[in-house]
Amino acid sequence: MKTLPYFATIIFSTSAIANESEELAFYYQLGYTLEEVADINRPEALETLVSIRKSQRMRGHLESCETIYHLADETGQSVAYGSICKTDQANLKGFFCWDKGGQHFGYANRRHGASSDWMGDSILHGCGGALVPEPDHREKIDGVELVPTRDGWALPEVGWGEKRPVVTMLYHDLKRLGFDISPRCDPIRLISLGEEGNNYYGATCKIDAANHEAVICLDNLAENFGIFTRHQKTSKWTELTMYRFCWSD
Repeated sequence: MKTLPYFATIIFSTSAIANESEELAFYYQLGYTLEEVADINRPEALETLVSIRKSQRMRGHLESCETIYHLADETGQSVAYGSICKTDQANLKGFFCWDKGGQHFGYANRRHGASSDWMGDSILHGCGGALVPEPDHREKIDGVELVPTRDGWALPEVGWGEKRPVVTMLYHDLKRLGFDISPRCDPIRLISLGEEGNNYYGATCKIDAANHEAVICLDNLAENFGIFTRHQKTSKWTELTMYRFCWSD
């Protein structure tokens, strides 16, 4: 792996510890290092994303990507990259993450301010294979009783009569964002009915003929959408992915 000159800026270092009264980013607490990729090395960092983008058919404008961040573990091994880039929709920017080996890809159109802390934790969760905790949203959920079921799920399943419009919304979002896939999804979970009538959904879906899977989250106002090929098949993983990438506070 290349050493420090490959990157422009170290976001956190042991010589610049944040004030103890401030809450440190989760990735930093676990010993990960977040760095900004130097301009001269942007083409190399984006090279893998280009190949993944072709396989995913996601029409991102890579020349538009803002600061590219690189996350490494405590041994210095590369975890993944992340950036905010424009898509084929003229005014839509989204979060992209991808690993150096080209195995995993993630996208969400929720930017959440795109601070370095959010980017680092989102790269770790979206493409790094680590479950990043979110603040407890459950006190905000109105009218949904969250009781773990026998398979561990606390989120209720979308009923048969409601599933067709949810799948229609999913296909609409995929087409709108430029994905050329026909997902086959496990039971779709409903997270809440928001104050403004917004529902949030999440599911693990097979996204190609080879049965590769991704976690997909969306809402019924077409404001939030996310797809991540790196995930764990657990209820908590899907729930926290929904909170991080598809929940509107």
